[in-house]
Amino acid sequence: MWDALTEIASRVVESAQGLLIVLGVTVLVLGLAGGITYKEIFPIPQTEWRALGTAAGLLLVFISVAFLGRSSPTISSAARYGIKITAPGEGNHVGITNVEGTIKRKFSVEYALYMIRIYPDSNRLVPMGVADVNYKTGAWRAIGCNIGGRPGNARIIGAYLVGPSGRVLFDYYNQVEPLVRMLRNDAQKPDVRLPPLTRTADMIECDRVGVIRANS
Repeated sequence: MWDALTEIASRVVESAQGLLIVLGVTVLVLGLAGGITYKEIFPIPQTEWRALGTAAGLLLVFISVAFLGRSSPTISSAARYGIKITAPGEGNHVGITNVEGTIKRKFSVEYALYMIRIYPDSNRLVPMGVADVNYKTGAWRAIGCNIGGRPGNARIIGAYLVGPSGRVLFDYYNQVEPLVRMLRNDAQKPDVRLPPLTRTADMIECDRVGVIRANS
């Protein structure tokens, strides 16, 4: 895992937006969690310092999105690929599910087709998986996508083409989230979680479908 984190870190520094988001999320998590209390590695017991860390993390994430992410691709950039979600359908009740769809045109090798969990109230993003694309059949599938939440919660599954900056951010999220979960369990602070992400400039939405969290 540490080798993977080192590789991701070397790629992050190549992207100003990705670097700011990673720093912001890290500072934000430290502020919310009161530092790293596991074995007293880096505790932050003072309330004022925790509040400052939380505010600083939020500010870094805001700056990266508001000022460095303005060149977001338009929807016309996605239409040419004809990427559509065919399953699950609108309003289906799902939990951990395979997401399937169709595609008409090959995209650049610098991009990957991600399935993303979107929160309806804010359009915040969480990566769920990468689709395996078969250009010969014009079909794709992403296995084991978890929409999260509790039974009855509404979620949106988004199919996104994600470029280098976005992929670095998602890789970082997927590597760090298990560590945060471990620290959360050790510190017995169930509310401390990595915040959902926001769009980088090279995330292109292709299609979306609204679903409901199933009972099981």
